[in-house]
Amino acid sequence: MKTCLHYCIPILLAASFIASLLGVWACGRTITDPAEIVIPSSNVSFERHLLPVFNLTCNGAGCHSSESRAGGVALTSYFEVVFNVPGLVVAKNPERSVLMRVIDFNSATRLSHPQTFQTRITQNHIDGVRTWIREGAQ
Repeated sequence: MKTCLHYCIPILLAASFIASLLGVWACGRTITDPAEIVIPSSNVSFERHLLPVFNLTCNGAGCHSSESRAGGVALTSYFEVVFNVPGLVVAKNPERSVLMRVIDFNSATRLSHPQTFQTRITQNHIDGVRTWIREGAQ
């Protein structure tokens, strides 16, 4: 006599496989609108959360791509952002980080920057960068 396990396990395995395929398909779509990217309020990851925002808002031709390096700054990799320009990111201190002083429109110590990115970056993105820096810029 066959038990539920004989019937349920193959069905569960098949369902899990189909769900994983659907998840890859859904997650694999290309995001072109930065507003679709929502950064969590904690445990912010450079690669998963910030780099996609930078790629859609800052890393275009003539701006902060590896080739253009406007102002000597590229925002294309963790190394470029954290180590290549001293003071761009001061781990655990967003107020001293040049990056925050550029992107935070409400900062009293805001630094001048062409306004091209302001319509594409959201308050959630700004808060996400601040959180990432405050959490140690890991």
